[in-house]
Amino acid sequence: MAESFTDYLKLNSSERNRLLARLARDPARKLGKCKRKHRRYSYRTLDVAMSIVHPGGGQSRLLVTSRNLSAGGIAFLHGGYLHAGSECTLALMRRDGTPICLAGTVRHCRHLQGACHEVGVQFSHEIDPEVILLPEDLDDADGGPECGRSLRIPSLRGRVLIADENEPDRRLLSHQLSATGLEVTPIATAGATLDAVKKGKFDAVICGLDLYRAHGIHAVKSLREIGYRQPVLVLTAEIDNRALAAVTEAGATEVAGKPYDPYYLMYLLAEALNQPVPEGTVVSRFDGEPGIGDLLEDFVKEARDLAGRLAAALEETDLAGARDLCVRMAGSGANHGFDQLSMAARDALHNLDAAGSLDAAIGPLGRLISMCQRLDRHDSDPTPSPGLGS
Repeated sequence: MAESFTDYLKLNSSERNRLLARLARDPARKLGKCKRKHRRYSYRTLDVAMSIVHPGGGQSRLLVTSRNLSAGGIAFLHGGYLHAGSECTLALMRRDGTPICLAGTVRHCRHLQGACHEVGVQFSHEIDPEVILLPEDLDDADGGPECGRSLRIPSLRGRVLIADENEPDRRLLSHQLSATGLEVTPIATAGATLDAVKKGKFDAVICGLDLYRAHGIHAVKSLREIGYRQPVLVLTAEIDNRALAAVTEAGATEVAGKPYDPYYLMYLLAEALNQPVPEGTVVSRFDGEPGIGDLLEDFVKEARDLAGRLAAALEETDLAGARDLCVRMAGSGANHGFDQLSMAARDALHNLDAAGSLDAAIGPLGRLISMCQRLDRHDSDPTPSPGLGS
């Protein structure tokens, strides 16, 4: 499915960041003086899938980078011109994690630089942005078009190599990480990975090669044998402890599971690259639903208590106790809408089981404790929001 959508935005990471910064500084050019009916919210999503019917016939499937969202429409960046009046559909995500397909019409397309254009789409029916946006994004609003600031995508520096045999996965991860400012090089095989590292300087390697067939294990071991000392993050859906232990022994800095949350992965990379880790609260995707506030508040208190107990287990070198606490958080976090907490607990478990020691998993365990401390919820339940139709 992913490989049928194409990203035509031919910008490298630094060019993309400069462009977004310019838009944030100079939002009024050409469009700023028009009166707007709806408030616009910052909504930077890395890979919005859309299909568009061209006036002259034919249909295209595109991956675009959204910039802002309102009740009446959405603005995004695209590597080409789209005709005003063209009908289109866009696939977005509700806050509860379910997809939604929205129909609309292209209203304007202005040239920015090179092949890059900013496109404005008016929805066929007005929506409620609260059903899509996170609470912190709703605070980032403006009556005009300036919505360039993102609270969700960190700014990172460096060169990262992505090794993954699966082309859709490789393209998607490259697309996601490019928004952070990282210079990303995608590679398909273990051999090509070694050649690229020998020829160029990379600040980190993300290895998504299959562990079951030992490709990933061989790649990590070979990287260390040729003297590569930078972080190697293994991204895998493998759950077999023997394979996880083997790749850890081969020299993996850390093992992270699939499926992954792109923002959580950016958090891992910031930590691995010794760059400022994105701060801020972690909010449940259920936050704002009527009647659930007390349940979320109780869970936040419990999670912070578990974090304290986990810290104590680390001090006492209680491996079994630490593992039990990780299992508990992995199983309950996502149930309460804190998906990143479950992912952090799962990854801590992977690293504990792979290495069989607390010392080897100190990074993931410390991240899990920090995640628990950053959980939060709003003080009251708002009036229920109407659902979005598909």
